[in-house]
Amino acid sequence: MSSNTVFFARLRGWLRMLSGASVRHAHQRVFRTSVSRLLLLFTLSALAASGARAQSAATTANQKRWTLSELYAQAWANDPVAKLGEAIDAEAKAKQERATSWLAGPPSLDAGIRTDAITKSSSREGLREIEFEVTAPIATSHRRSLQAATANAEAATQRAAIESQRLKLAGEVRETYWAARAAESDLKLAEDEAMRAKSLAADSARRTRAGESARVDTLQAEAAVQLAEAAVTEARGKLNASYALLTQLVGGARNDVTAPSVTAIAESRESKPTSHIPSQSHASLTQARLASAAARARLDEANRVSSEPPSAKFTLANERTNEGGSKSSARIGFSIPFDAAFRFGNFNAPRAAQATRELAEADGAALSAERTVLGEIRVAELALATAEARVPLVKRRAELASEAASLYEKAFRLGELDLPTRLRIEGERANAVRDAARGELQVEHAISRLQQALGNLP
Repeated sequence: MSSNTVFFARLRGWLRMLSGASVRHAHQRVFRTSVSRLLLLFTLSALAASGARAQSAATTANQKRWTLSELYAQAWANDPVAKLGEAIDAEAKAKQERATSWLAGPPSLDAGIRTDAITKSSSREGLREIEFEVTAPIATSHRRSLQAATANAEAATQRAAIESQRLKLAGEVRETYWAARAAESDLKLAEDEAMRAKSLAADSARRTRAGESARVDTLQAEAAVQLAEAAVTEARGKLNASYALLTQLVGGARNDVTAPSVTAIAESRESKPTSHIPSQSHASLTQARLASAAARARLDEANRVSSEPPSAKFTLANERTNEGGSKSSARIGFSIPFDAAFRFGNFNAPRAAQATRELAEADGAALSAERTVLGEIRVAELALATAEARVPLVKRRAELASEAASLYEKAFRLGELDLPTRLRIEGERANAVRDAARGELQVEHAISRLQQALGNLP
C-alpha cells in the first residue's frame, strides 16, 4: 500500500469521526455532504498533481542525455563535408585513369580531296586525290608517371582537407558542449540559491509579523528572492541557447520532428594526454604537408613535361592519274614539337612560374600551420596547469565560506546579526561555491582543449 493510499484512508476515518454516526439532525447530514465533497475535491487534486509529477518524471527519464562523443559522431554524420569522400575518390580515379592513358589528348581525323577537274571539260578527266589522316597525341611513360604523381598528391590533399574540417567540427562541438555543462552547473547553483533566498525571506517575514524585525528587512529579503529568480532565468536561458547550438550542430531542424534534438547532456570526461607532442597524423599539419607535396608535384610536372606532346599520324590516300589509272598508299609518321625535343621557345615558363609560386605559398602555409599548432598546444598546457592549480584554492575557499555562513546563520536566528550582513555573507558563500564548481569544469574543459590542440578527436 502506497503512502498516498494510507494518507487518504486515515483522512476518511478522521472525517467520519468528525461527522459522527448519528443522522438525527439535518445540519449533520449537510455537514457530512459538504465534508464528502471536500474530500472528493482534495483527492482529485492530489491525484492530478501526482499524475503530473509522474508524467514530468517520465519525460525527464525518456530524454536522451548526449555524451560528447555521441554529439560529435552525430554532427559529423550530418556535416555536408563528410559526404564529399565518395566524390573525391571518384575524381581521383578519373584523374588517375586520365594520367595513365597512353593518349595525351583526343585523336583527330583530317580528310581532304585534291583535284584539277575544274580545268577539264569533264569531271572524269584530270587528277584527283582523296586523303584521310588520323592523328593521336601520345603520352610518353615519363609524362604519364609525372601526371599520375600529381593526381595522387592532389587527391591526398583533398582527403586531408576533409580530415581537417572534421577536426575543426570537433572543436566546435567541444566548446559548445562545455558551455552547456557550465550553464547546467550555473542553473543548479542558481536554483539552490533561490531556495535559500526564499527560506530567508520566509524567516524574515515571520520575524516581522512577530515584531522582532523591521519591515525593511522583509523588503530586502524579498528583493534578494527576486534577484535569485532572475539569476535562475538567466542561467536557464544560457542553457537553452547551448542546447539550441548543439541541436544545430547535430543536424536538428526546426520543421523536422524526426531530426535529432539536444535537450540534455551527460557528463563526459576526456582522458588527460600523456604526451604533448602533436602526432604525425594531426589533421591540420597533414593537410599542410600534403598541399606542399602537391605543389611540388605540379612544379616537377611543369619543368619536365612539355606543353605539347608528340603525336603519331596514320594516312590513307587514293589517287587517280590523268591516264585514268588509280593507286592507293598509306603513310605512318610522327610529330615531335621543338619544345619537347629542344626546349625551343620555353613555352612552359608561365606554367612553371605559377607552380613555383604555389609551392612557395604551400611551404609558407605548412610552416605557419606548424607554428600555430605548437602555439595552441602551449596555450592549452598553460591553461590546464592554471586550472589544476586553482582547484584546491577555490575548494578551500568554498569550505571556509560555507562554514562562516553557517555560523552567521545561527547568529542571525539568535538575533545577534542584522539582515544586510546575513545577505552579504550568503552572497559571498554563493560566489565561493560557484567558483568551486566552475573550477572542476575548467579543468575538464582545459583537458578537452589540449586534446583538440593535439589533433585528437572526441
